[in-house]
Amino acid sequence: MTNAYSWGRSHRGQIASVIFTCSILGLANVWYACTQIHDITHPRVHDSIDTAVDVEHTITSTANITTEEPTLVSQEETSVDIVPVPAPASPIHNSDSNANAPFERYDGVVIVTKVLWSKDIQTLKNWICLINHAYNDKVKYDVVVFTTMPWDDADIAQLQKAALPAKLTVALEAPPLEEQMAAMTKEEVQFLYDRCEHEANETLTWMHYCTEPGSKHKTNLGYSWQAEFRAYHIWTHPAIKEYKYMMWLDTDAMVGTNWDIDPIKVMIENDLTVMYAGWPKGLTNGDIALGDKLMQAYNTSICGVGKDKRNQIHAQVCKDEPATLGHFAGMHHITNLHVFRKDVHQKFLKAFTGDYRFSRQSDDQAAVTIVGLMEQYIQNNYTDGVPKKYTLWHQRSNNMTMKISHHRMYDCVRREKAIRRNPKFFNHVKGNWTGLEERCGAIIRNE
Repeated sequence: MTNAYSWGRSHRGQIASVIFTCSILGLANVWYACTQIHDITHPRVHDSIDTAVDVEHTITSTANITTEEPTLVSQEETSVDIVPVPAPASPIHNSDSNANAPFERYDGVVIVTKVLWSKDIQTLKNWICLINHAYNDKVKYDVVVFTTMPWDDADIAQLQKAALPAKLTVALEAPPLEEQMAAMTKEEVQFLYDRCEHEANETLTWMHYCTEPGSKHKTNLGYSWQAEFRAYHIWTHPAIKEYKYMMWLDTDAMVGTNWDIDPIKVMIENDLTVMYAGWPKGLTNGDIALGDKLMQAYNTSICGVGKDKRNQIHAQVCKDEPATLGHFAGMHHITNLHVFRKDVHQKFLKAFTGDYRFSRQSDDQAAVTIVGLMEQYIQNNYTDGVPKKYTLWHQRSNNMTMKISHHRMYDCVRREKAIRRNPKFFNHVKGNWTGLEERCGAIIRNE
């Protein structure tokens, strides 16, 4: 005992150093764990919405947005970071056995994106080449590019050549702004002019920046229109009316690896409504008007979103209360178009976007999330709480790593940093991606 005491005294400096080091490491681990949990339960709400393209939408009504966000996960449920998990006991069709299986082409599938004008042609060439090399060369699904402003034939032909062997269509979303305004009432036109910054007698364009009641943000009309279009008009647009499944990718969502599991196969064989890349990416908090619209369409409101240990989400429904919910990421999702075209959902979406034209508050992320949650609730016989069958699947939680770069991260996971722009992105991923240089090098280096 005396020897131990003497040794301790003679080595007390080293012992103190070891204790101090262990304490620092322990605190660092606790801090890291807390930040990861915070990323899931406290999403960023205020992203910039000042550009026409290349923005992740995050708001429905600024009056109902707060950085003091409510907990979106039930107390009984576990909040964890987004990581792949083992397959559940119930049979699904996305197991590792599918990883190297030949991809099957399904009927009624379309890959879709949207731009403002033909000036985005180079970005689109890069976008489609990466998608084709990762996935679509195997299945050759049609591609539809929606555009707000018309393209000339030469630009369309250029993009179609870059998309081969896939068939690509450039589709005009709606009549020009002037024609849309001509169909509006005098009061609606005056309200629009009052919202927008313009000179006396100046004709409004898609580039004019406008405000909205209850919002401190200014967004240009082109960007506000894309929110309205994606929330409501897209589902029944003639350009995609013959399709049942839509794979959406923003034009700045860049695929960074070969896909070894087919997400469309998983979507169809599990009869899903929405397959999504990330949640929550935006928040509606205590929205009274939205709660009323939900009651009118579905006879219920959404007061929160529950999540189980596998990151599967479901609506927490309520009666005659304001709406609160987190939103799916808008940069990538796969949707069942037949579901979104159902009368009950079209009724809601029309009301959701119907307060006035060209409203940024007609948020497409919120629209996709609400219809997905309510369809799941309906399919489970209006059962509140954890559903028997989930029809909303998070890709990574079901063993699908798509490695889609957006806002400097892969698949909406903040700790997985990604390069945002080409050709730097291309140069970064090509070393580990067989054949990418040969397939896309000439196209992407022209940017």
